[in-house]
Amino acid sequence: MELKSIGRKIKEQRIKKNISQEQLAEIVDVNPSYISNLESGNRSASLKTTLDIVNALDMSFDYLMLENMHNNSKELKIDKNLLEFKNILEKLNDKDIIEEYITYCRGLANSMIEIKNK
Repeated sequence: MELKSIGRKIKEQRIKKNISQEQLAEIVDVNPSYISNLESGNRSASLKTTLDIVNALDMSFDYLMLENMHNNSKELKIDKNLLEFKNILEKLNDKDIIEEYITYCRGLANSMIEIKNK
């Protein structure tokens, strides 16, 4: 996941929604400079802030995190598994548990890729 790609998608959706950086910052309870740094790819956001941003901009988490997808309802097919994963993370609502869960899932996915590639 490339920070510049994520930042570009946030900026595009923010502009599409006619929301200023200052307004988005207020909605997600961060400084406007934080939003600017996210959009320019100079900073990454916590999972909570990322979820707050996607909710504020009415965009999907999977669209934001996956490369080379277009945010067009006709072209974008939301993967039910990714959506379910997003919903699980939102329900956990505990940063430490979420980070542990993501680390576990990443390890599991990497193991599955290794097995598949043998």
